[in-house]
Amino acid sequence: MVISDNIAVPARYYLRLLEVLEASGVPTGALLQQAGISARGLHEPDAQLRLRQIENLISVAMDEYQIPGDAAFELGARISVTTHSLVGFGMLNSPHIESSLQFLARFFRLVMPTFSMRYTKHAHGATLRWMPVVGMSPRCLAFHIESIANAAYREFRELSPELPVFSIEMSIDRPAHVARYSSLVGGRWVFGQMEQPGIAIHFDFDASKYPLNTADTNAFKVAEARCRALQHSVATRGSYKDWVLMMLRDAANGQPSLSDLASVLNLSTRTLNRHLMNEGTNFRSLSNQVQHQLACERLHDPWLSITEIALSLGFTETSNFSRFFRLKEGLSPRDFRRRLAAQKR
Repeated sequence: MVISDNIAVPARYYLRLLEVLEASGVPTGALLQQAGISARGLHEPDAQLRLRQIENLISVAMDEYQIPGDAAFELGARISVTTHSLVGFGMLNSPHIESSLQFLARFFRLVMPTFSMRYTKHAHGATLRWMPVVGMSPRCLAFHIESIANAAYREFRELSPELPVFSIEMSIDRPAHVARYSSLVGGRWVFGQMEQPGIAIHFDFDASKYPLNTADTNAFKVAEARCRALQHSVATRGSYKDWVLMMLRDAANGQPSLSDLASVLNLSTRTLNRHLMNEGTNFRSLSNQVQHQLACERLHDPWLSITEIALSLGFTETSNFSRFFRLKEGLSPRDFRRRLAAQKR
C-alpha cells in the first residue's frame, strides 16, 4: 500500500526501540543507515521521524536482522509516563487516574499522531480505545498495537499500583511469546477478538476514586496550556484514502460504516467524504473495492462457506453478496470457486 509521508512522529519512542535491538545484538548504526535514517540529531528532544522512515526501520529490522518476535513487547516495557514529555508531565500532575487518562486522550496526537485515543466513561467504569488514523503496512500496524498496549498497561500501574484488575484487548493475533503476558499482574489479555484494528482497555471500576500522589493543580494548568499550544504545530494527518482502506481491510467482522470511521477521527460523515473526494474517491467506492478484494481472498479458503463469507463482509443476505460479486467479477461466488478448483488440477 502507499504510505503517506506527511505525518511525523516523536523519535523518542524509536530510540527506546534501538535500545531493545542493541540489547539483542543488532548493529543499530547499520540498521539506521539501511532504513534511510540519519543518526545526527536523533537524540534531540524534539526530533521526529517520518512515517515512511518508521516503516523502513521496522521492515529492515524484521527482514534483514530477524529481530526477536517480542521486540514490540520489550519496547512497551521501556516506555513510561515521563517518556511522553509534556503530556506525561500533565498526566503526573492530574488529580486522579481518570483525569490523567483523559488528559492523555486529549493530547494523544502529541504522543503518537498515527493513533487516536478515546476515554469513555460509563455506568460500570470506563473504556479506553486506540485506533490507527493513518495508513500503515500490516507489520507496522501490529508492531505499534502491541507496543502501545504494553506501554499503556505499565503506565497505568506506574500511576496507581493499587488499581484493580483490568482487561486489555488487542486486534492482533495471539503472539508466539504470549506466555510473557502471564507475568503482567493485574491485566487480563485478549487477542484477535476486536472487529476493528486497535486496542481497547476496560475498567470495571471508577477510576476517579484513585488519586495520584504527584497531583499539583498549578503544574497541571501549565502542562495543559503548553500542550494546547503544541497541538497547533503537529503535522497534519496523512492520506484519508489510505487510512479508510486499512480500516475496511482490517475489520474482523463486517465492515465499519462511514459514520463509524468518521467518529474515530472526530469528523462528520460529510467532512470525511469531502476529504476522500478531494483525493479522487469516495467511501462507497473504497468499501466496494475492499469487499471485492476480501471476497476473492476468502473464496480461496475451502473451509469457509459462501454464507460465512457473505456475513463476514457485512452482507445480511447471501443473495445480495452473490449479486455484488457477479457484478464485480462477472461470475457467481460458486462459479469462482469452481474455476479456482479447475486451475489447481
